[in-house]
Amino acid sequence: MRLLLFSLAIILTALTTIFSADFMDVGIFSWKLDWFATYLLPIAIVISLTLLCCNIVWHALKQKTWIKLVVVLVVGTLMALPYFLVNPIYIQDIQKQGEEIRPHQFDGNTTFNEIIQNHPDFDGVLAIANVDCDHCKASMKNLKELVSRNDQLDVVVYVYTLKDEKLKAFVDETNAHELEFHLSPDEESLIKLCDGAFPSFFYIRHGDIVQKWYNDQFGFRALAWIDNGLKD
Repeated sequence: MRLLLFSLAIILTALTTIFSADFMDVGIFSWKLDWFATYLLPIAIVISLTLLCCNIVWHALKQKTWIKLVVVLVVGTLMALPYFLVNPIYIQDIQKQGEEIRPHQFDGNTTFNEIIQNHPDFDGVLAIANVDCDHCKASMKNLKELVSRNDQLDVVVYVYTLKDEKLKAFVDETNAHELEFHLSPDEESLIKLCDGAFPSFFYIRHGDIVQKWYNDQFGFRALAWIDNGLKD
């Protein structure tokens, strides 16, 4: 029985490691599960199965304690390490806040002022993207999901280009027609707003920017936080 349980645990760990990205996509985009909880679930599964196998090995061995410890450590490492090699933990996936923003820090910025003028009650996400940026294109999938989950959330994308045809091509390529896109009102103000980093994301509430994330900060926990209206 122990051998069967041990073998099953190893198989499930391998499957979780191989298909973790697919599982998270299904959990987030099909089942609408919490962003961060879905990210943590495969990790919890792998750790739980690893501990189970370590427990089985510990009780099965009759050797000295130090030998059992070595064997259990080797088994645990061989089971868990592949998952974290395939799916490294990045800081952006476990932090929710991005850059510190001072109140009214961006007052006078042409792009920001245009958003507030067009949407006085704006409560949601502003994204700044570049038509030639692969990370920008990939991020549209998450923005679409945020809108799909909460139709009260405002999401606007400003694209760093002055040409309508480039903007249209960007929208078509990302299949993000449900999002609201705008051309740069002027390139200088857009660059100042995002510090030249594409993509960049901002949460606007009560006529001011209250949070700012660069691409390497905009992970699962930040998305879950936005999904929850920035409530702790």
